[in-house]
Amino acid sequence: RRDLFGKEDEGYMQDAELLETLALEKLNRHVESIKEEGYAWVQVRTTFDYSDRAEFGNVRTIRREPTAEEQTRMEALEAELEALQPEYEAYDGDEDESGERYAALEDRADRIQQELDMLVESLAVPCPEDLAMAGAVVTIAQSGELRIERNLIRKEDMKKLSPGQSVDGLAEMAG
Repeated sequence: RRDLFGKEDEGYMQDAELLETLALEKLNRHVESIKEEGYAWVQVRTTFDYSDRAEFGNVRTIRREPTAEEQTRMEALEAELEALQPEYEAYDGDEDESGERYAALEDRADRIQQELDMLVESLAVPCPEDLAMAGAVVTIAQSGELRIERNLIRKEDMKKLSPGQSVDGLAEMAG
């Protein structure tokens, strides 16, 4: 609710329960599609902060081999990074007093490195044995967007791991 003469960003919530109910309904729409990914369980929460995240461990991951297309792209990105090296070496700060050329060079290198990192990260897949007990939490990010925390293992499920296995070092706490 807002005051007609108040500032645009001023107001207050009249029915918190209604807001919570509507948010949960909207989040629940995503549960089935996430279960289809093979998760054992999916929880819906309107908030999921650091303390909530501490209730879970992550599944162990294994590295799969990149496809031919992924390998080609990774090699191309690595070559692009190497091609920037002479530009870094030739850079003269005296000629670029504003630092714009160096900032543009850094920005280009960061974008290339970020894409390479995302590609390498995509090669990590959940360990098949852990996926049978893994789940996901559907929540709302601080920006208001949908956020899905995948590959989580409840602390009680970590006890089911065979001795010597560890999930983010939390198996010792659960055992």
